[in-house]
Amino acid sequence: MKICIVSDSHDHRDYLAAAVTEAKSLGAQAVIHCGDLVAPSTLHAIIPLGLPVHLVHGNNTGDLFHLSKLAHKPENRVHYYKGGETLRVDPGTVGGVSALATYILGDLEKMEFEIRSVRLPETLRIAKS
Repeated sequence: MKICIVSDSHDHRDYLAAAVTEAKSLGAQAVIHCGDLVAPSTLHAIIPLGLPVHLVHGNNTGDLFHLSKLAHKPENRVHYYKGGETLRVDPGTVGGVSALATYILGDLEKMEFEIRSVRLPETLRIAKS
């Protein structure tokens, strides 16, 4: 099973959507968001892609009430986890916060993980110029 691992989206929904869209095209079947989503509405950029999203608590929590509401809608396939023990994986910042926007494409069968740069679609790059 391949997964898309992201972190630190900080409301940068275009980068998040670009990373998850590419990972899905490469066979990812789920998204792990390692924290610092901030605004729950950022997930609206990836929910339509149909992958289950597993989100863990970060140090920039944002609106926990609305995040909990979003996670309780079964059609969203969003699962929110607070606390517990986790394996440390650092995909960088999918939102491009003070660094190049990156994510990890992980293959759980082979236990191989690749850090990939996020490339915005051409139409978004032009609009942001």
